[in-house]
Amino acid sequence: MLLSLKKRDRQFSEKEMTTSFLKSMSSRKGLPGMGTFWKIFQEVPCLRGRPDIIGLKKRTRRPIRQKITPLGLCDATILALLHHNAPHTIDHLVAHAGFSKKSVKKSLSQLIGEDHIIKTQTGSYLSNPRHCFDELEAWAFELKIKDIKRAIFQAQQYCLFAQCVFIVMPPNYRERILRFEPILDSWGIGAAIFDPFKRCFEIIKDAKDTAPLSKQHEIYAISCAINTA
Repeated sequence: MLLSLKKRDRQFSEKEMTTSFLKSMSSRKGLPGMGTFWKIFQEVPCLRGRPDIIGLKKRTRRPIRQKITPLGLCDATILALLHHNAPHTIDHLVAHAGFSKKSVKKSLSQLIGEDHIIKTQTGSYLSNPRHCFDELEAWAFELKIKDIKRAIFQAQQYCLFAQCVFIVMPPNYRERILRFEPILDSWGIGAAIFDPFKRCFEIIKDAKDTAPLSKQHEIYAISCAINTA
């Protein structure tokens, strides 16, 4: 009896679950409790991990360019160091970025060309108040049909760049997920269950809606997502 129950629990693969989840996520109403996303991407290679799905949400109603030149690690680092109203010199950026002056100069040139940053009359640099990376936030989803510990471990990595992080598992894992509530709380990770046959989604634990742990990782992840085919 136990064996047959386990077989019924696993009548679908992770790939099938992901396909069904993407259909629900991309629907006109989006996911219950989350709403819709501006763009949705699969398997985005970030600095820490490769989430099954990243959904980008817009913070404002302003239009955002559909295509952005991919940012390298140095580019993302420079943009993360700059602020809208506190200009920094190139020497300051070199001292704090961990890259050579030549690399920093190259990144500054690209970021100015893409309107992500502004060069002042004194030769210092500011981030553009309307650069697209401040207009977007990333939500990361890790889907698993089993192995809760692995799902949580991977989700922890995504806290570096994502505004909200969720693990998503089949309905029969509801009680088992909640056994890990203390560790989910400590990282602010949310949990949800999803039935790929009925396309029924339910949040059983909210994620903390907070700024990512690393601005550099956030910018790099959003850049990679937008440029994912």
